[in-house]
Parts: sequence; structure tokens; C-alpha cells
Amino acid sequence: EKANITGLQTLAKQNSVESSKNNVQDFVKSLFEAKKRFMEQGIEGPYTLVINKEIWQDLFAMNLSYPLDLVIKEIIDAKVEPLNGVDEGFIISNRGGDFKLILGQDISLGYDYKFEEQLKFFFTESLTFHVITPEAIVGLEL
Repeated sequence: EKANITGLQTLAKQNSVESSKNNVQDFVKSLFEAKKRFMEQGIEGPYTLVINKEIWQDLFAMNLSYPLDLVIKEIIDAKVEPLNGVDEGFIISNRGGDFKLILGQDISLGYDYKFEEQLKFFFTESLTFHVITPEAIVGLEL
């Protein structure tokens, strides 16, 4: 985002469905809507649900008669990836060919400075995704 590159979260908001982080039944309904959106646009699975870790923990803790991750697997053929760096959530197709990973440079270790008996090192790495098929990501408005 900071380099004026549209990130996956921003892209997901452009093609999103309303969801709920407070009601697990409404959350599951939104998965059906996302699956419908993928099918209408000809985007096949399997998929990955990328979701904010705290939101996932709250949803998972809500009482269902069947584990939520298994419900998601059955509804949209998706695995779940709870992450800290995600604001809400999105579903992304894993069918291949929709996104291209571009590595800018390998991890580089560098020396910054020495102060008394302390050394400061750093490492850098750059990467981005080139989005070939923007329809292959559906955001969840949680």
C-alpha cells in the first residue's frame, strides 16, 4: 500500500460481501454469498479464508453444533488462515494463475552501526503480488 501498490485487503474491499463478526450464522451466510460471487464470475476453488486472528477466535468460540473450520471446508472448500496483519477478512482462490508472486530481492542482512559493545544489524526483503484476476478475491465486511 505505501508504495502506491494496491494491496490484497484493499482489492478485497472492492469486491466484498456483508458479513458479521458477532453472529456466526450471519458469518456462515456470507460465505455462501462469497461462494455464489465466485461461481458467477467463473472462479473455481479451492479457496483460502484469510481472517483477522482475533475475529476468528471470537467466531470459533461461538457455539455451533459443528466446528466452524469444518463448516467452512464443506461450504466453500477453504482452509482458514487467521493472521494478525489482516483488518477484517477475505477469501482468495487457490486455483492458480490469478496472482503472481514477485520477489524484489532475497533477504539481505546488513550492518548498521556499532555503539560501545552493541552492534545493530538489519535485514530487508521485498515482495509483492501482481493481481491478474481481481475477481479471484472476495472481501468480508466484518
